[in-house]
Amino acid sequence: MLKSLSIIVIFLLQGCGSLKYNYTPQVKKFSIPEINIVTESGIGEPLLDQGVAIEREVLVVNSEASISAYKIKPGKFLKTGEDELSEYFTQNLGGGFSIYSGLIISTPDATAAIKSMKGKDEYCIVRPTDITVCGKIDARKEKETLITSESFRRTLIYSGRVANKLRISYREFNNDMARTAFNTDVEYDLNEGNVIGYAGSKIEVLEATNTKIKYRVMRNFNVK
Repeated sequence: MLKSLSIIVIFLLQGCGSLKYNYTPQVKKFSIPEINIVTESGIGEPLLDQGVAIEREVLVVNSEASISAYKIKPGKFLKTGEDELSEYFTQNLGGGFSIYSGLIISTPDATAAIKSMKGKDEYCIVRPTDITVCGKIDARKEKETLITSESFRRTLIYSGRVANKLRISYREFNNDMARTAFNTDVEYDLNEGNVIGYAGSKIEVLEATNTKIKYRVMRNFNVK
């Protein structure tokens, strides 16, 4: 009897789903817009924005699906880890619940996640206290880039044109807090030329009014 009970307990533990947490999104520098691309900005909008971005892998569920007693709503799931056979994606609870459980009454299930089988068109719902169930989902994997405020960031902002002078504001941020000692408002006289620059950056002004500007970034802050 004890031996049979032990076998049952082992089976249930093996069937229970557990997430992997060995995935780390990539951190990389960003510069917007790209060099030599003609761009338009309005008053109060950045001409040049540089900082640190996070690139992460996500699973996007395109349409509502059902697997056993679970309902999966369309939405984005964030990768947490992987092993030799599977990739694991948790709900993006910042955008609301995406997985609901219950055969009769369906309720949000914050503990449920999705396991994607490598090399197969098969997805599984995993929970710490339930057996893993698998089925089909209309989903795709992709990468997304997030601009994070938790980093050093610098930007040039268009402040308008008065007569033949452009007004530009330079701002620096560290952990989403403005570094006021490094904030500067400058003016450029277009009579002296249509190329302006600040802190190593160089911008060619193509058109400018008091409401918008068309320009081309020739060099950003980090390139000399």
